[in-house]
Amino acid sequence: MTGGLTSLSRGDRHMEVWWITPRGSVQAAWFDGGAWSQYELAPPGSAAQNAAITCVSRKAGTMEVWWIGPDGSIEDAYWHE
Repeated sequence: MTGGLTSLSRGDRHMEVWWITPRGSVQAAWFDGGAWSQYELAPPGSAAQNAAITCVSRKAGTMEVWWIGPDGSIEDAYWHE
């Protein structure tokens, strides 16, 4: 990992973690009281190397993630129930 890392808890038994890889992909892992599961949020080339990444849950059942793209743009992804 060369980029940033951010995490969020959406309740007593649910955690999410996102990070930027050396290839510029945004990876994620989540835990809901059982085993950790991992997925790719954005493919290689989506984030600048050493970029910052942050997240927020503005209300129950939502998550938003922002990172810096390779061209300096602000990129985002969101999830809602």
